Amino acid sequence: MPLAAILALAPQFISAGKSLFDFVQHVRATAQQTGEWDDAHEAAFQQVLATAGQSPEWKPRE
Repeated sequence: MPLAAILALAPQFISAGKSLFDFVQHVRATAQQTGEWDDAHEAAFQQVLATAGQSPEWKPRE
C-alpha cells in the first residue's frame, strides 16, 4: 500500500482508536459503578498498561 494511501486513511485510524479508547473507558466506569471492577482490577489493568509499553514489540528498531 503506498504511503499516500496510508496517510489518507490516518484520520479514520485515529478516529477508530479514539472510539476504542472511549469504549474501554465506558466499560470500566460502568463496571466500577456496579462493583464489578474493584481496586484490585484497576491496579492489575494499570500494571498491564505500564508493562505493555515496555515490551520489545513497542520499542523502535535501531
